Amino acid sequence: MRKLMLVFLLFFHVFAASLSVPAVNTEGLGISATLICEVNPGNGRILVSTNPLIGIDTQESEKLAVNFVSETLNIDMSTKDIIFIFESNNTQSIDGGSAGVSMALCLISELTNTPLTKGVSITGTLNEDGTIGVVGGILPKLNSISQISSVFLVPQGQTQISTYTKTYVSPKPGIYIEEFQALKINVSEYGKEKLGVNVIEVKTISEAEQYFFSETSYLRPRPIFTLPEFEKQERMTQIAKYEIEKAKKAVAETNSSSADEFLQKAINVQEGYHYTQSNFAFLAYVIANPEFKDISSATNELKKQLIKLETSDPYWRAESEMRISWAMFNEDFSPAKKEWLMLSTKMLSLENFTGDVIDIEWVKNLADIKIIEAKSEIEIIGCCGIDISEAKNSLNYAIKSFENEMYFSALYNSLDAIAWARASETSNFVLSDLLSNASIMKDEFSESYRRHAFFLANEGDYKVAAYSLFRAELRQGIFDKSDTGIFSFTFPSFDWKLAIIFILFYYVFKNKKSNKTAVLNQEELMLLTEARANAIKILQKKLKVNEIDEKTYFKLIKELGG
Repeated sequence: MRKLMLVFLLFFHVFAASLSVPAVNTEGLGISATLICEVNPGNGRILVSTNPLIGIDTQESEKLAVNFVSETLNIDMSTKDIIFIFESNNTQSIDGGSAGVSMALCLISELTNTPLTKGVSITGTLNEDGTIGVVGGILPKLNSISQISSVFLVPQGQTQISTYTKTYVSPKPGIYIEEFQALKINVSEYGKEKLGVNVIEVKTISEAEQYFFSETSYLRPRPIFTLPEFEKQERMTQIAKYEIEKAKKAVAETNSSSADEFLQKAINVQEGYHYTQSNFAFLAYVIANPEFKDISSATNELKKQLIKLETSDPYWRAESEMRISWAMFNEDFSPAKKEWLMLSTKMLSLENFTGDVIDIEWVKNLADIKIIEAKSEIEIIGCCGIDISEAKNSLNYAIKSFENEMYFSALYNSLDAIAWARASETSNFVLSDLLSNASIMKDEFSESYRRHAFFLANEGDYKVAAYSLFRAELRQGIFDKSDTGIFSFTFPSFDWKLAIIFILFYYVFKNKKSNKTAVLNQEELMLLTEARANAIKILQKKLKVNEIDEKTYFKLIKELGG
């Protein structure tokens, strides 16, 4: 009966078989390609696609796969042309023998008109006796198929991998010494826990056929994320309103359609997702103001004043200081630097103050510890062939912040580095479980990141959603074990602290203007003008509610040059 079916199929071509094939690019990162097999009347040729380019080893694997299938099914291939097509937007060339089994299975599917089971992937070389040979890059390949496949078949003996990774010790804060240690990875456990993929060893192509020609589908449907309702957050609401109002004004002045699109997103975000609103409004404002140039002098001066001010609200201080570090060290998003600077001072104005002070030496030591953790975690995840460029960027900000004595920023950027690294190896299917088990967080900023994760997951931005969730969890409770001391002077409020910072700003710029070797550029003058105006508004409010008297008010206005 099987022979009759094969004879029938030789005369009536029904479909082209296809299969997702994992691979590794030249940078060692996992990619996914689509393998298509076609059988047409011809002269026994084996043809291959040249986009991407196919290497010699892959061509040898194609010949071996065709010969194996021909002998196994007892089919004469001399009157047919076999066409293998590899499609991928992630690489310019494919080489190696690890797709040998995939090509044989795809050809069997085409010749027998039997669809391949969806959601199953395999890697392995094909030997002449039908056994599956070992390959490299198991972990990168596993990561590349984790969004579409629930089952990943690997050669026998390759679910245990040994490699070497770097660890770090810090004999002195800010000094890091590299050490190497052996690292053993259980691929089955990694696949199940991090990616939600069942990794199964197979010895022969016959064993693999049981998965590829079964009636069971292992195709991974897109997870469904519901968007919960959340209550209003007082301070985050103020941040959102601040950003939206600035964005409205900027968009009205520039008439930018792309900026207006982000502004409308910010306005239409449902209540309770205040960080999400702020994020969209921030982007709208920056897009509407793309030409703002260097403000490094202003940023450095604000940094100097910021690190001198004590805090008893370290969660918000760290967020404020971190944005200063972005303005200082980010080289790819210069239009945002001015707004990061102003947003930092806005956050500073919203700090709560109890009279206690966080021990900065404790923060320094904690930042050093977390930088080491981030370095080690990035190294380990990098061994899995995962793109960790975002994690490396955040780690770079952390190290530079530490060097500049910005220890709150060093701590939070190192936590971001860890969050990016973990997000890079978390599939959207595992993310679904993480979100469902993530509890409400007591710190307002941490909770806002958790809510942002729900929003992003609902929008299909899974990697950034995972990052936002890990970001929230790593921040929550990070300062709860800090040593505190009593602050010797109590500010009436932190709006007052903001006014003092703006006054310090004024004196800095005043001194710079009197110094012939330091000249303010146009952007810094604009920044000074905005800072001065904001300080005057704060002082006016203080006068109105009798928090300061008229004598003090006019004295400060005079100092501000008003």
